[in-house]
Amino acid sequence: MNKRRRDLILSMGPDELYTINDLLKINIEIAMEYKDLSSRTINRDIKELIDLELMSVNNENQFYANYDLLKKFIPKRVKQK
Repeated sequence: MNKRRRDLILSMGPDELYTINDLLKINIEIAMEYKDLSSRTINRDIKELIDLELMSVNNENQFYANYDLLKKFIPKRVKQK
């Protein structure tokens, strides 16, 4: 997975639904990464994230992050003494 795809999936909130246009405007960093790229690029990135089961799509063509799987890769915070 490349940095752009990683940034995209980590920018998605839990229990949030996104259209492709929503994903392109999810935050300024994502908007800047995709601004000069074609629509084929975002579609390929979404397909790759779906193939990796990090993202899913519903019947209304809205995308959401698979946070149950993502939580396994996010480091837990260590409590300070």
